Amino acid sequence: MNGLITRTLFAACFGLLVLAPVTTFSRDIALNDAGNLLFTANADSQSISSINVTSLIKLGEFKLKYQPQSLALDDQDRIWVTFRRDDAVGVFNSSNGATIALLDVGDEPFDVLPLSATHVVVSLYQAKVHKRIVVC
Repeated sequence: MNGLITRTLFAACFGLLVLAPVTTFSRDIALNDAGNLLFTANADSQSISSINVTSLIKLGEFKLKYQPQSLALDDQDRIWVTFRRDDAVGVFNSSNGATIALLDVGDEPFDVLPLSATHVVVSLYQAKVHKRIVVC
């Protein structure tokens, strides 16, 4: 979804007008369990942004090695990111963006769903299947 559209929809939902400069193209968004931080996968800048939901201020932006497709947070607030073009899924610390793991899953992963601290489901585009990954 176009970043401007994302900002406009988000602002409309919360009755706010957001004019601050931001990344122009975000593919996916995820809210942490506490409901106070929003994370966006930014394809155009190869990054993840964290945004304070109350103030709508961008708190940080973590640069990535690959272009993100989608993201999700697990129950430990780790960020799971699919890298479709690179056949990989990355796991990152939501506080500082540090890489926890980079997993080669193959077949163009386009979506991810963490089930627990050690299990995640990844949707693979080419195989048109869901692959369950166990992380130790």
